[in-house]
Amino acid sequence: MLKETIYASIGMLASIGYLNTKLTTRTAGGNSVTNQNNLLLRGDCKVGMGYNSSKFYTGLFATFSDTWFKQENTTARNTETNVFYHIFFGMRFNAPHLFKKKAKG
Repeated sequence: MLKETIYASIGMLASIGYLNTKLTTRTAGGNSVTNQNNLLLRGDCKVGMGYNSSKFYTGLFATFSDTWFKQENTTARNTETNVFYHIFFGMRFNAPHLFKKKAKG
């Protein structure tokens, strides 16, 4: 019976995007405007496990996210790494009579 109530999951996601930057540098001699167009890459990995029964459910999910891009016309590479946790707990209740009636048609 325990095998039917415990669950685990893992998922991966890759994303690609476009980052346009317009930078204005103000100096005493005037303004200088530069533009950059960068390819933005992101990878996510999500791992979770939990318990699910007819009366309540609970679980924990962790997400690892990494985003990076190489700046145009430079050797600089920008990276941002984040880890998120999601802990949840819920209880199940019987549906109100009105919803049961509408669901039956």
